[in-house]
This record gives sequence, C-alpha cells and structure tokens, in this order.
Amino acid sequence: MAESMMVIAVSTIVGALVGYVTNVVAVRLLFHPYRPVKIPVLGLKVQGLLPAKRDELAKRLGELAEEYMKTPKLQQELQRNMEKVIREALEQSLHRLLARNPLVYAAAAQYIPRIADGVSRQVASPLLESILPAATSRLDVAGIVAERIRDLDPREIEMLFRRIAGRELRFIEIAGLALGAMIGLIEGLVLTAIS
Repeated sequence: MAESMMVIAVSTIVGALVGYVTNVVAVRLLFHPYRPVKIPVLGLKVQGLLPAKRDELAKRLGELAEEYMKTPKLQQELQRNMEKVIREALEQSLHRLLARNPLVYAAAAQYIPRIADGVSRQVASPLLESILPAATSRLDVAGIVAERIRDLDPREIEMLFRRIAGRELRFIEIAGLALGAMIGLIEGLVLTAIS
C-alpha cells in the first residue's frame, strides 16, 4: 500500500513538473530566440513565434488600425472631441475678448456657453466631414502603424505582450502544472492497478 502511494505521488509530481516546464518553455518560445538560430544537427532554423511573424503582425495591426479609423464610432468620437475642443477654445476667447469691456461682459457672459456650443456644433461637423475622409485617404495609417511595429525591438514586443497578457501567460504555465499533475495522477493510478 505504501509503495502504491509512493508510485502515485512520484508520478503526480513528475507529471506536474513536466507539464509546468513544457508550458514555460512553450511560452518562452513565443518570444525567444529573437533572431533565427540554426540547429546544426537537424538543419533547422528556430526563432520565437512573435519575432518570426513580426512583419505579418505589423501589417495586420496596421490594417486593423486603418479600418478602425473609418468606423462611424470613431468618427462620432472624433466629432465629440473636436466639438469640445472648439467649444472650450471659443469660450475662453469670448471670455477674454468680452472681459475688456466690463459692461458688455456683464450682459453677455451668461450667453457665452450657449454661443460656443452652437458654433462648435456648426463648425465641427462640416469640418470633420471634409477632413476625416481626406486624412484617412491621404494618410497611410496602415503603413505608419506597421512601420512603427516593425521598428520595435523584439524585447519591446515581448515587454508589450507581457504587460498586456502577463496574467494569461502565467495561467498557461500554471495550467501545464495542473494538467501534468492530473495526467501523472492517472498514470500513477493505472500503474498501481496494473501491478
């Protein structure tokens, strides 16, 4: 009985270690090696997944950014922001201008926000309708984003991914430990049942 428990325990521990180490190596291979390394005996070149696919990733992210620039949601958001900027600038200018004459300022100050709001709405919409399509057609957003990503050092890409998905990558490693332990436990139980 004690021998069976020892087989089950050792099998579970070994399975957990193998699962954990395997997943740690798999996560590491997403990023490393940064540059292709040739394995002489096998004649293979090995490189981390993200460094190897950096150009393709850059191209796809650039295309995604360009598509997003053309969405109605972004255009509405830009319009709101532009209206706000115009409104605030106009309010400040009107306050400064009218403050030069205290009598006029006292009579008109309460209307400044309404005037600024109306003008910003009248200016922002037509301005955006003409500027945004021209900007997105003339600006190569996809190219700019793709180039910026291509310019990132592989270490920077790794740091970025680890910042964004660090918990998920850690979960993958721990899941390997748990899965390995379960497989080891089953293996230990099968080995004890057979012997």
